[in-house]
Amino acid sequence: MNPKLLTLFSLYLVIICNSPTTIAQKGKSGTLDPKIYNLNEKNIKMAAKLMLYEQWTIANIYHTDGTYHVGIPIKYDILEDYFKIKSPKGLSYLPGEEVKKFECVDPKTGLMESFVNNAYFKNSDINKGFLQILENGYFNLYKSTFIELTKGQQYIKIIDASIYFDDVERKDCFFIATDENLKDLIPSKKGVSKNFEAFNIPVMSYIREAKLKTRNEEDLRKIIRYCNSQAVMAENPN
Repeated sequence: MNPKLLTLFSLYLVIICNSPTTIAQKGKSGTLDPKIYNLNEKNIKMAAKLMLYEQWTIANIYHTDGTYHVGIPIKYDILEDYFKIKSPKGLSYLPGEEVKKFECVDPKTGLMESFVNNAYFKNSDINKGFLQILENGYFNLYKSTFIELTKGQQYIKIIDASIYFDDVERKDCFFIATDENLKDLIPSKKGVSKNFEAFNIPVMSYIREAKLKTRNEEDLRKIIRYCNSQAVMAENPN
């Protein structure tokens, strides 16, 4: 890294670390320390990959104690499960376990996305952290993004060799829920259709006719919308 850039970044950390720390909610005090990475370009880039979004985003946070905050700048660390919150007083760090749900703007699309704490489902042991709400209805579709630590590889032509380094990979998995019962969505046509009870056969037909892929997020959303429409018609046959 450029020496001047390193000096500026070090100064930035000193300012941040000495800024007043205020937890943005009532309840537990701000005792959580953020994970500190070695000061080099590789690890700074890797740390950015751990965030839900690399950029700061505006969010509404609903706390477990019933309080809420609207329109605050945040970053959410998926791996460590904590929120970094920016305010005029400095940075504060909020554990994910103290948040029931939150809404934030996706910096890429400009759309508001909603997330709910996995702990509020009856069988919360099948996942951890927050679930993004993709579809609501009789059947609900959720997405969880998790971080997998991997090894990266880069070929260096001048020495005719590859170097290996620590890296991270983001992966998505999907869940379906009726009421508060969360189920892991098996990414196959039969696996998906088994979740829809009485609609098993029509769902299989719909997937085949529409040539939908059960590993594709947009296609899964179409399947859930179809199933919810079938559930509505079943409840209101006339």
